[in-house]
Amino acid sequence: MVTAGGYVAGGVAELTEGDLEDMILRNFKAHVYAVKAFLPLMQRGASIVLTSSIGGAYAVWAKHLAYVTTKAALARPSKLSPRSWRRWGLE
Repeated sequence: MVTAGGYVAGGVAELTEGDLEDMILRNFKAHVYAVKAFLPLMQRGASIVLTSSIGGAYAVWAKHLAYVTTKAALARPSKLSPRSWRRWGLE
């Protein structure tokens, strides 16, 4: 199971570049790097579980733009069909 995350409140006007970069690193890239590190160690049929948030999958919160966006980026690959995993290097 992979879980990591962070949160900075604020809409577009309040969001700094540093805030956005931090959210991308903690809420998306950390998961990608963890999966990348473990893939070579996994046996066929093994699973990786990524935890995210309902904020990225179902909700749109105006004052939480960076959080919702980075969580949605994490949630979207889970919607890939197993046939498309090879193209993404997830087989």
